[in-house]
Amino acid sequence: MCCQDGSARFAAGCEHDWDTLAGPGASPRLALFALGFPLSELGTDLQDRPAGLDLLRSLNSAYGALRASQDAVAADSAAREFRDLLEVVARKFPDLTPKCADLQSRLDEVLRRLS
Repeated sequence: MCCQDGSARFAAGCEHDWDTLAGPGASPRLALFALGFPLSELGTDLQDRPAGLDLLRSLNSAYGALRASQDAVAADSAAREFRDLLEVVARKFPDLTPKCADLQSRLDEVLRRLS
């Protein structure tokens, strides 16, 4: 069980789940995979908003490119696109800024471990 309510959310009350999946003992690739969970939560928030689906598709594409990257240059490029899109989401939907910031922070953490 991830959270007390049984969901797989990575909200403030579920920090222990991130630590389990992407903590210091986890492989960097597993930590990269774990970014999909907070991205999914953000995606749920974007689905019913104007232009939200387009942003979600772009975020998923950037995340997919990051996961598929085979070298540092490709990973850096995909990560930059992912960060830029998170900033667009935060500007367009200010109420999602905390989730975007959290995801960006986790992305930075994962990238440090991958390098």
